[in-house]
Amino acid sequence: MDKSFDLVSLLKNNEKKHMHKPRPTQILSIAGGVQKRLERNIKHRKSSRLSAFDSIRNLSKCEVPDPISESQKEVEHRRMSLEKWKEEKEKRKKLLHTRRNRLLLALCTLH
Repeated sequence: MDKSFDLVSLLKNNEKKHMHKPRPTQILSIAGGVQKRLERNIKHRKSSRLSAFDSIRNLSKCEVPDPISESQKEVEHRRMSLEKWKEEKEKRKKLLHTRRNRLLLALCTLH
């Protein structure tokens, strides 16, 4: 019938409970836990940076242009080649005009 209060045994039990954290069962070594935590932190940092960057860029407002069909590509290519041809033709005209003027000036100064 010894049901008296035992303070010493209570303190011993209490100290054992809070003295050390229990070792996690899933981690076999401290180095493994450190490596796992490092990888998780890097992954979290990358994802948070990307989400912040995407929110700044307003990706939802961007529109993707419709793909151009082959016939439209061909027409565009033909138009560009014609524009180049026109520019070259204008350059040739200007060059011939300046040559004529120089020739005429040279002939006029000789007489």
